[in-house]
Amino acid sequence: MRPRSAAARHTLIALVAACVALAAGALPASAAPPQPPAVALSSPVAGASYDAAGWAAACGGAGGVCGSAADPTGVTEVLVSIRQDASGRWWNGASFSAPVETFLAATGTTSWRYALPMPGLGGQYTVHARAVNTGGVATPAGREARATFRIVPPPVAPPQLTATPGSGDSIPAGDLYAIDENGSEISSGGLLPSRRPLRVLL
Repeated sequence: MRPRSAAARHTLIALVAACVALAAGALPASAAPPQPPAVALSSPVAGASYDAAGWAAACGGAGGVCGSAADPTGVTEVLVSIRQDASGRWWNGASFSAPVETFLAATGTTSWRYALPMPGLGGQYTVHARAVNTGGVATPAGREARATFRIVPPPVAPPQLTATPGSGDSIPAGDLYAIDENGSEISSGGLLPSRRPLRVLL
Protein backbone atom coordinates (compact mmCIF):
# COMPACT_ATOMS: atom_id res chain seq x y z
CA MET A 1 0.00 0.00 0.00
CA ARG A 2 1.33 3.40 -1.02
CA PRO A 3 1.02 6.47 1.26
CA ARG A 4 -1.91 8.63 0.18
CA SER A 5 -0.07 11.98 0.37
CA ALA A 6 3.31 13.50 -0.42
CA ALA A 7 3.81 14.37 3.27
CA ALA A 8 3.25 10.77 4.25
CA ARG A 9 5.70 9.61 1.62
CA HIS A 10 8.37 12.04 2.91
CA THR A 11 7.79 10.85 6.48
CA LEU A 12 8.18 7.24 5.44
CA ILE A 13 11.34 7.99 3.46
CA ALA A 14 12.85 9.88 6.45
CA LEU A 15 11.97 7.03 8.77
CA VAL A 16 13.60 4.45 6.51
CA ALA A 17 16.71 6.64 6.14
CA ALA A 18 16.97 7.01 9.91
CA CYS A 19 16.72 3.26 10.40
CA VAL A 20 19.43 2.66 7.81
CA ALA A 21 21.69 5.30 9.42
CA LEU A 22 21.13 3.89 12.87
CA ALA A 23 21.99 0.40 11.68
CA ALA A 24 25.17 1.76 10.09
CA GLY A 25 26.16 3.65 13.23
CA ALA A 26 25.87 7.04 11.60
CA LEU A 27 23.61 8.52 14.25
CA PRO A 28 25.21 9.79 17.46
CA ALA A 29 24.72 7.51 20.43
CA SER A 30 23.29 8.84 23.65
CA ALA A 31 25.82 10.77 25.72
CA ALA A 32 27.99 8.59 27.96
CA PRO A 33 27.66 9.22 31.69
CA PRO A 34 30.28 11.66 33.02
CA GLN A 35 33.39 9.99 34.40
CA PRO A 36 35.20 11.10 37.56
CA PRO A 37 38.78 12.34 37.31
CA ALA A 38 41.68 10.01 37.95
CA VAL A 39 43.64 10.65 41.15
CA ALA A 40 46.79 9.00 42.50
CA LEU A 41 48.94 9.20 45.63
CA SER A 42 52.71 9.65 45.42
CA SER A 43 53.27 9.90 49.17
CA PRO A 44 52.70 8.33 51.59
CA VAL A 45 53.35 4.98 49.94
CA ALA A 46 50.99 2.16 50.92
CA GLY A 47 52.61 -0.14 53.47
CA ALA A 48 55.58 2.16 54.11
CA SER A 49 56.86 3.28 57.51
CA TYR A 50 58.04 6.84 58.11
CA ASP A 51 60.28 8.28 60.77
CA ALA A 52 60.92 12.02 61.05
CA ALA A 53 63.61 12.01 58.34
CA GLY A 54 61.52 9.95 55.94
CA TRP A 55 58.46 12.13 56.43
CA ALA A 56 60.46 15.30 55.82
CA ALA A 57 61.94 13.85 52.64
CA ALA A 58 58.56 12.94 51.15
CA CYS A 59 56.94 14.99 48.38
CA GLY A 60 60.24 16.24 47.05
CA GLY A 61 61.45 17.33 50.47
CA ALA A 62 58.28 19.26 51.34
CA GLY A 63 56.75 16.49 53.47
CA GLY A 64 53.07 15.75 53.86
CA VAL A 65 50.64 14.07 51.45
CA CYS A 66 50.95 14.56 47.68
CA GLY A 67 50.03 13.08 44.31
CA SER A 68 48.55 13.78 40.90
CA ALA A 69 45.13 14.01 39.21
CA ALA A 70 43.91 14.08 35.61
CA ASP A 71 40.68 14.60 33.67
CA PRO A 72 39.96 15.45 30.00
CA THR A 73 37.90 18.45 31.06
CA GLY A 74 40.35 19.62 33.70
CA VAL A 75 40.73 19.21 37.47
CA THR A 76 39.45 21.97 39.73
CA GLU A 77 40.10 20.55 43.21
CA VAL A 78 41.71 17.71 45.14
CA LEU A 79 40.52 16.73 48.61
CA VAL A 80 42.22 14.49 51.17
CA SER A 81 41.24 12.82 54.43
CA ILE A 82 43.55 11.19 57.00
CA ARG A 83 42.49 8.72 59.70
CA GLN A 84 44.35 7.69 62.82
CA ASP A 85 43.47 4.00 62.70
CA ALA A 86 44.00 3.29 66.41
CA SER A 87 41.40 5.86 67.49
CA GLY A 88 39.23 5.86 64.36
CA ARG A 89 39.40 9.67 64.38
CA TRP A 90 40.00 11.86 61.35
CA TRP A 91 42.27 14.87 60.83
CA ASN A 92 40.25 18.11 61.01
CA GLY A 93 43.05 20.44 59.96
CA ALA A 94 44.50 20.75 63.47
CA SER A 95 44.19 17.39 65.24
CA PHE A 96 42.86 13.86 64.91
CA SER A 97 39.55 14.57 66.60
CA ALA A 98 36.85 14.51 63.88
CA PRO A 99 34.42 11.59 64.49
CA VAL A 100 33.55 11.29 60.78
CA GLU A 101 35.61 11.35 57.61
CA THR A 102 36.61 14.93 56.85
CA PHE A 103 37.96 15.93 53.43
CA LEU A 104 40.27 18.94 53.29
CA ALA A 105 41.43 20.87 50.22
CA ALA A 106 44.94 20.26 48.94
CA THR A 107 47.08 22.83 47.17
CA GLY A 108 47.29 22.34 43.40
CA THR A 109 45.22 20.27 40.95
CA THR A 110 46.99 17.98 38.46
CA SER A 111 49.98 18.04 40.83
CA TRP A 112 48.83 18.55 44.39
CA ARG A 113 50.00 18.47 48.02
CA TYR A 114 48.43 18.67 51.45
CA ALA A 115 50.79 19.97 54.15
CA LEU A 116 50.10 17.37 56.83
CA PRO A 117 52.60 17.60 59.69
CA MET A 118 54.07 14.28 60.76
CA PRO A 119 51.61 12.72 63.24
CA GLY A 120 52.99 12.87 66.74
CA LEU A 121 51.86 9.40 67.78
CA GLY A 122 53.31 6.27 66.24
CA GLY A 123 51.02 3.72 64.66
CA GLN A 124 48.97 3.13 61.55
CA TYR A 125 47.24 5.83 59.50
CA THR A 126 45.08 5.80 56.36
CA VAL A 127 44.82 8.56 53.75
CA HIS A 128 42.15 8.98 51.03
CA ALA A 129 42.35 11.38 48.08
CA ARG A 130 39.61 12.38 45.64
CA ALA A 131 39.48 14.88 42.77
CA VAL A 132 36.78 17.08 41.23
CA ASN A 133 36.65 18.00 37.52
CA THR A 134 35.34 21.14 35.83
CA GLY A 135 31.91 19.53 35.48
CA GLY A 136 31.67 19.12 39.23
CA VAL A 137 32.05 15.33 39.05
CA ALA A 138 34.01 14.01 42.04
CA THR A 139 35.69 10.70 42.70
CA PRO A 140 32.95 8.58 44.32
CA ALA A 141 33.29 7.02 47.74
CA GLY A 142 35.18 3.75 47.60
CA ARG A 143 37.13 4.74 44.46
CA GLU A 144 39.48 7.26 46.04
CA ALA A 145 43.22 6.86 45.92
CA ARG A 146 44.16 5.41 49.30
CA ALA A 147 47.16 4.26 51.27
CA THR A 148 47.73 2.85 54.75
CA PHE A 149 51.10 3.65 56.30
CA ARG A 150 52.87 3.66 59.65
CA ILE A 151 54.52 6.40 61.66
CA VAL A 152 57.61 5.37 63.62
CA PRO A 153 57.98 7.53 66.74
CA PRO A 154 61.46 8.78 67.61
CA PRO A 155 63.34 6.50 70.01
CA VAL A 156 63.25 7.50 73.65
CA ALA A 157 66.71 7.61 75.14
CA PRO A 158 66.92 5.69 78.44
CA PRO A 159 67.92 7.74 81.45
CA GLN A 160 71.55 7.67 82.44
CA LEU A 161 72.15 5.76 85.63
CA THR A 162 74.77 6.71 88.12
CA ALA A 163 75.50 6.47 91.79
CA THR A 164 75.55 9.81 93.53
CA PRO A 165 77.50 8.83 96.68
CA GLY A 166 81.19 9.47 96.78
CA SER A 167 84.03 7.11 96.05
CA GLY A 168 84.09 4.06 98.28
CA ASP A 169 80.49 4.53 99.49
CA SER A 170 77.90 1.80 99.09
CA ILE A 171 74.51 2.20 97.44
CA PRO A 172 71.78 0.29 99.28
CA ALA A 173 70.56 -2.78 97.44
CA GLY A 174 67.66 -2.01 95.13
CA ASP A 175 68.29 1.75 94.80
CA LEU A 176 68.35 3.43 91.40
CA TYR A 177 69.84 6.82 90.68
CA ALA A 178 69.16 8.74 87.46
CA ILE A 179 70.76 11.96 86.31
CA ASP A 180 69.93 14.52 83.65
CA GLU A 181 72.33 15.86 81.00
CA ASN A 182 73.87 18.20 83.61
CA GLY A 183 74.75 15.37 85.95
CA SER A 184 72.09 16.27 88.55
CA GLU A 185 70.15 13.50 90.24
CA ILE A 186 66.50 13.45 89.14
CA SER A 187 65.16 10.29 90.78
CA SER A 188 66.20 7.48 93.08
CA GLY A 189 64.96 4.79 95.33
CA GLY A 190 63.83 1.21 95.12
CA LEU A 191 63.27 0.88 91.37
CA LEU A 192 65.69 -1.90 90.53
CA PRO A 193 65.96 -4.94 92.80
CA SER A 194 69.47 -6.12 93.47
CA ARG A 195 70.99 -8.96 95.37
CA ARG A 196 73.85 -6.93 96.81
CA PRO A 197 74.90 -3.33 97.42
CA LEU A 198 76.83 -1.54 94.70
CA ARG A 199 80.19 -0.04 95.67
CA VAL A 200 81.13 3.10 93.82
CA LEU A 201 84.66 3.34 92.50
CA LEU A 202 85.57 6.77 91.07
